[in-house]
Amino acid sequence: MRTSTGLLIALSLSLGLAASPASAQDARSALAERYVELAVGGGVKQTLNEAVAVELAAATGYSDAERAWLGENAPRILGVHIERMMERMKALYAERFTEEELRAMVAFRDSPVGRSVTVKENAVAVDQRMEILGLQQAYSQELMAGFCAAFTCQGAAPRP
Repeated sequence: MRTSTGLLIALSLSLGLAASPASAQDARSALAERYVELAVGGGVKQTLNEAVAVELAAATGYSDAERAWLGENAPRILGVHIERMMERMKALYAERFTEEELRAMVAFRDSPVGRSVTVKENAVAVDQRMEILGLQQAYSQELMAGFCAAFTCQGAAPRP
């Protein structure tokens, strides 16, 4: 009797250890999914949709029909791309963070302070993206102006 109990315990432990890496990965994947939902989820969608609405309201040169089409379709198309980005983020978080780290990250994002930080981070991320776009444009213009000053560029504005 004692032998069969010991054998069952040993078998249970070996099966548990064999399943351990998969279940650890499953736990990390589930935690990563929860984290991304808390950190990005509805907050970033709402923030980006609001930013699109503001940009659309300020845009000129559109007819009423074009503006209506953009107002209806931009959030839907943006939503599809946000979902794709979130799926990729879930995989990246699951790959790069330990279960312990993910648990701590989820606990923070699920707290009142974490929810407040998330809203503010999403707003800052939109502003930061606009800053980065401006920086990229200014960099490209300055780089090409210098390049065209040093070399002849076809179609470039004449050098002063």
